[in-house]
Amino acid sequence: MQRIMLVLTISLILVALHGSDSQKLTSKREPEQSHAGSIAELVYMLKLKALLLLFLQKYMWELQNKLTMVYGALEHMKAQLNMHEQNAISEFSPFIRYAMLRHLTMDWPQWLTFMKNLEIEAIREDLQHYRRYCPTKKDLADGAESILRIVDTYKLRPQDVANGLLFGKQYDATFTAVDCYALGQYANSNEYYEIASQWFRLGTVTSPYTPWPELLGFGRTRCWQAYAASLLQINRNADAWSALGKALSMAPHDIGLYRQWQHVKSQIFVRKNSTAKKYDFNFETFRSLCRGELVHVPELHCHYYYGTSIEESFLWLAPFKVEPLYLDPYVAVYHDVIYESEIEEIKELSMPNLEASETIVTSKAPLSDRVSKGAFLTHDAGIYTARIMQRITDMTGLSMKGRDLLYVLNYGLGGCYGPHKDYFDGEDAFNNNRIATVLFYLNNVPRGGSTVFTYLNLTVVPKKGSAIYWHNMDKKLNVDPRAEHGGCPVIFGSKWVATKWVNNIEQPFRWPCMA
Repeated sequence: MQRIMLVLTISLILVALHGSDSQKLTSKREPEQSHAGSIAELVYMLKLKALLLLFLQKYMWELQNKLTMVYGALEHMKAQLNMHEQNAISEFSPFIRYAMLRHLTMDWPQWLTFMKNLEIEAIREDLQHYRRYCPTKKDLADGAESILRIVDTYKLRPQDVANGLLFGKQYDATFTAVDCYALGQYANSNEYYEIASQWFRLGTVTSPYTPWPELLGFGRTRCWQAYAASLLQINRNADAWSALGKALSMAPHDIGLYRQWQHVKSQIFVRKNSTAKKYDFNFETFRSLCRGELVHVPELHCHYYYGTSIEESFLWLAPFKVEPLYLDPYVAVYHDVIYESEIEEIKELSMPNLEASETIVTSKAPLSDRVSKGAFLTHDAGIYTARIMQRITDMTGLSMKGRDLLYVLNYGLGGCYGPHKDYFDGEDAFNNNRIATVLFYLNNVPRGGSTVFTYLNLTVVPKKGSAIYWHNMDKKLNVDPRAEHGGCPVIFGSKWVATKWVNNIEQPFRWPCMA
């Protein structure tokens, strides 16, 4: 109402100025002309001053509107921060991490542009300085991929994830409409149009809705358009036309949008060859094992292992607790074999050197099915590492003098390692290969992160302090493809493991070759 009155007042003053002194308004006024020569000039200047004051008031109102928007955004972000802090250590924290990745990557650059336009240079420079510490677009893409991987592997519904409902438990944290829209954009850019349509649709209905959409380059109209575009890619033309109708109802004067709506209407029954890709993180056996749908019940019994030589006589006082899972190939879990002090040292030594993990298939670029960070530790890296190596020898009866070091891995949101084999193929496979693997669990994982053996239908849930030991080769040094295994995506929390690969070249008297 104030804006309407302001416009009317300005119009009346302009009419008054034009009517009382039209010649002065239409002619070019010279800067040196005196305004103190007549009452008429005084009246003119009074009206002009009133007009300028109204323009200044309009400018003030514009600033107030911006201030109101900033205040609303500030309160909204405070509420979001409080919600994230309360749930930072909950099981929902990985999903909060994605929401923060998106916020820091997409929202703050827009706020910097907004502040630049206001020319508040000092504050803007401070924010620009701290922006270098913000996540990158690649970080956001990795976070989005992790969400899609978790949803696909564990058969979660996107709407449940967006609403904070996971595995039957409601969390006090949700995705915003912009979070859903960003996930749709990521899926769309990778041609996962079916998944993109689901997230775009959630972006049109999910709350809380951001109170400053225009500043972030986001709005319901744009989300409906993106939803329609993804539907067209999977030949759901009628639904796309309906979605464009929703967008048009919000922007009825958008000629381009109207023409698009008309065009789609004319193409409702037209089908085209779709380029849509099906999101399939890994083959179904792997995913079923991760979901716990394939349960192997070993007909074996737990036992104590006392060692095989006089050198291991101390094991009669403290034997290993062994849970065999499979005999051919041999797979067993050793319980309580690494201690808190050793775990803390391993984490402390590896933390500064963690880098994106690579695979034995490629020596340069990390693969998309391995999402983790790792660091190698030498046998003498710390006080306890040499002791751990000796313990592995006691557990397995094998020598630890090989070239492979202790490899420490950390898996975060959606962190996983698809099915793979630890042994090498090729010319050098017989001379120096990984005959066995020992994998230590350095923490408990609230949900997800299991180790699965795809040929054996085995699923091992991480348990802090335990270790898995398995053979990659048989007694004749033939590689055993049944030792294929993988790490399931981490849903909640993170996963720390330490791996020791045992080389066959150091085992001539400990692993005799059976011709």
